[in-house]
This record gives sequence, C-alpha cells and structure tokens, in this order.
Amino acid sequence: MIDNTIPRVEYRNPRAELRLVQRREALRLFVSAAAISVLAACGPAAPAPAAATQAPAKPAPTPASAAASAPTSAPAAPTPALQARAAQAAQPKPGGTLTAGMIGDLGSIEGHQVTQATVNVTFLAYDRLIEYDDKLTAQPMLAESWDISSDLKQFKLNLRKGVQFHTGRELTSDDVKYNLERVRDPKLAGVVGALAAESAWFNSIETPDKYTVVLSSEKPRPGAFDFFEYLNILDKDTAESPKSRTKAVGTGPFQFIEWIQGDHFTFVRNKNYWRSGRPYLDGLTIKVFADAQAQIAQLEAGVLDLADSPPVRDAARLRQDPRYTYTGTFIGGQYFCVFINTSVPPLDNKTVRQALNYALDRQRFADTVMVKLVGPGQDLPWPPQAGAAEPAKNTAYAFNLDKAKSLLASTGVGDFEIDILYHNLAYPTEINALAQFYQADLAKIGVKANLRVLDFPSFTDMVLNQPYHGLAIAGGAFAHLAESTTAFTTGRGANLVQQNWSHYKNDELSQLILGAGIEPDPAKRKQLYSQINDKFLDEVPNMPVSLYPAMSLTKNSVHGIRYNLLPGLVYTDAWLG
Repeated sequence: MIDNTIPRVEYRNPRAELRLVQRREALRLFVSAAAISVLAACGPAAPAPAAATQAPAKPAPTPASAAASAPTSAPAAPTPALQARAAQAAQPKPGGTLTAGMIGDLGSIEGHQVTQATVNVTFLAYDRLIEYDDKLTAQPMLAESWDISSDLKQFKLNLRKGVQFHTGRELTSDDVKYNLERVRDPKLAGVVGALAAESAWFNSIETPDKYTVVLSSEKPRPGAFDFFEYLNILDKDTAESPKSRTKAVGTGPFQFIEWIQGDHFTFVRNKNYWRSGRPYLDGLTIKVFADAQAQIAQLEAGVLDLADSPPVRDAARLRQDPRYTYTGTFIGGQYFCVFINTSVPPLDNKTVRQALNYALDRQRFADTVMVKLVGPGQDLPWPPQAGAAEPAKNTAYAFNLDKAKSLLASTGVGDFEIDILYHNLAYPTEINALAQFYQADLAKIGVKANLRVLDFPSFTDMVLNQPYHGLAIAGGAFAHLAESTTAFTTGRGANLVQQNWSHYKNDELSQLILGAGIEPDPAKRKQLYSQINDKFLDEVPNMPVSLYPAMSLTKNSVHGIRYNLLPGLVYTDAWLG
C-alpha cells in the first residue's frame, strides 16, 4: 500500500476533447507552430504521472492558425438565416454508418497486439487506463484519477465506476490486474512486444477494493503512463475462452461484430458506453484493400467515407480538393530510418558510417518525395513534443558529399559495395524513391549500392537474422512517449540495448538509455537524453531521415475524426453531416 506520508497528487478533471491537426491545412500549420512545442519540450520534462496531476488548458488557436483563417478582405456579414444554418451544420448528428478503408489485413485480432493496423481497427473495441493528449499529458479514461508517490515507484489507480464490458459485466480492479498480468504470459511473447517487459516493472499489483489498483516497483518508473497508454483492457471471460481469436470484447465505444478476412471488419455503437452520448455513429465498417490505389479509387467513387494511410501523392492531391478533408499528424513517434549493419566491415567503422550519414539528403526526401507533408528532414528521431527533442542537433549531418568523401578517404577503406534492402509493405513508392537517389549520391563518393526490395517477412528475417551486407530502409517508432528512451528499448529495429536491425552494441550508450528510463528527476533525465543524442550522432548506429505521418482522407461530410498518440484513428466523436 502507499505510505500516507507520501505527498498525494491527484487528477480529477474531465477528459479533454482534443482534435489533433484535423483539417486540410492543419499539418502545414503545425509545422509553423512547432516552435511552440519545441520550446516546451526543451524545458525540464516532467514525467507523465506528474504531468497528469494538473488539468491541461484547452489549446488556444496559434497566431499561424488565426492568420490562415483570416480572410484577405472583409466578407459581407452573414444573414441570421445563414448564421442559424451554419450553427445547425456544426452540431454533431447521431446516427449513420461510416465506411473506412485500410491497406492490408490483420494477422489476428489479439487485443494486446500493438501495430499500426490494430490501433486503427481492433482498438475500437477497447479502452485503456489513460489517454495522452498532444502535450503528453495523461487524460482520464478507465482510470478517472490517480495517486503517485514522489519517487515514481507506486501508482494508485482509481477506476471509473459503472463501466461495462460489451457483455454487460462491470469492469473491476480484478479485470485490470488480469490484463496487467496477461501480457507477461510467455505464450504471447511474440505478440505483445514491449508490454511484457513494461508490466514486469511492477513486482506487486494489489486490488484493495473493487475500484482501486495499486502498482509498486522497486525502481522509479517515469514511463509508467506510456505503458498505460498502450495497454487495452480486455474482457477476461472472452480472452480465456475459445472465442479469444475471433472476438474483440472490451469496454470501448464500438462493439466488434465480425471479421471476414481479406474483406472487412464490422463494428456497431456501444449503447452502454461510459461517455454519455458517445459515439455518435451507429456503426463502422472497415473494408480491407490489398492495393492503395484501389482504396483511393473507392474513395473518389464515393464508396468509402475515409481512406486510411493514402499514398503521399494522392494525399497531397486530394487535400486541395474541397470534396475531401486531410487529417494528419506526425507527432506519433514514427520516422523513416536507414539501418546500418554495423557488424560487417567496413560498416563496423564509425567514421565510414558518419560518411554515409553526410551522403544522405534528408531534405530532398522531405521536400520532393514526401511533398512537405512531414516538415524538415532530421538526424534524430524525436518529434517536437518529445522530452529528448533537441532541434539544434537535427542538422548535425547536413547533406555534404565533399565531407562524406573526405571522411571515407581518411579511413583508407577505398571504394566498396553494399546492398540497400527495403520492403514493399509501408510507403513502398516513397522508400523506393529514397533508395534510388541515395544510391546515386553514394556512387558519387565511391560506394556502389545494390537495391533489393523484399516482401516484409523476408525483409525482417534478413535484417534480424541474416548477415546482410549494407543498409536497410524501414520505419522506426515510439519516439514520442513521455519516457523518450522507449524508442531505443522497444521493438527489434531501433532497440539499441538488446537485439536490433543494426546489430549494434555499445555498453556506454546502453547504460545511458537504461539510466534515463529509471531517472525520476525530470531535469536529470533531460541531461541524460542530451548525452544519448550526442552519443547516437557520434556512433551512427542508424540514420533517421524524417518523421512520417499518420494520415487519412475523408469526404467533407465526415466530421470529428482525430488521431490519438498511439497513433490511431479515433471515431468516438466522428459524425456524418
């Protein structure tokens, strides 16, 4: 139990209604307003629990957004009839079924699996303990308030009363404890990813009453709320039954109905949702597409209301069309990255890796391939709001072929040949373009690069298990969380502490990363992040290129779509006008 002498900090404010960069010009405006987020990130970063102890103010319009909305000339005053009609049109309308598209199907509907696809699909059936807003402030979800010890070792979660699973059974503290412990099951090790290790932080999980959960750790856990953000609360009866692979049962805004593999998912409104009046939609159908262009064709034909993860060129084209609305954000911690197999010569020489870094034209990729949807290229993986963000260091390796050639010459390595691997699953057109112009620039410094495109299973097997000789282009993730080093301890690609796609190991860097993960003092943690950034830039275990967006296109009759920081599409406040 928590010692009563520990200062009590508590949050009891209503959940913020946040919309993340929703309209067609929102992403452009976010870039211009990013300096505000960067200044906030450069201050002492409070751990997520501390940030959760005070109610966030609703964000005011930025000067950029105000300027963008101001007309160039004063319009005629609208008539009372037009004003009334506009007010009526802005009011959410309950009812209707939204039809969305997605590229590729799920491998399973395991509720504790976290992928870009699952957060946009099966997560609709679940709630989590908290939800971050876009400032990394924890907002109440199933936990309506919490008490945290000042040393960040004990977390008392006060659960919302009267919440029902889709089966009608009430949520209790035993359900939360079950989910906390379930992700530790070795049988789920290949599915739940980092959730298992994060759950293991807590050596004690107590349920003193029906609505209270107390977690205790032997070490400070500034990333505890990062864990709570990703942990869905599943219905135990379903998860333990033969239906666990065919049903998604939680307390979420939508109730899962069916999954027809390769074709569609169907959800209906949870009529007993704890948020009164939500969701507005009666139902949601998500159609599965094998081809991104087929999805866009269905959107333009009027069959779809929403297209998820459209090709960049189509997103740029249709966001200019008044019939559609572009919704996008790159604050979700995802980034394009070039991984380097540091275990093979000459790539085991950090000076060679530094030379390759100078030969990577990030800005060309951001401007021409990603058509300025992602902001500038950057050498570090952090989005502006991350605690480890240091914008001044994002151009440490500004494109410079002369510098690259000079560094290579200093090593005495001479001309050499490598492979550039990439897969055909996510952003294949954009990554192919990056690979091609990087190949051409490498040739200018005496490095011959052979391009090899693989299917995703072959790619992951090659970069993780095979002695590939060269570079691999793919995505990194989790660079946005309150405890920033999660990006370097999660998954298999950029995990610099354990096994990773770069086959890289450095004890000094590992100790810095692990130390930051248990440092309770925000100022000291910020100092560790800066040291990690310096060491990362010096060692070059991999090369971030730019952030990449979570994005969607909708008909202009669709309202209320937003992204959370998972990043996943949120339909709770969506309505059809």
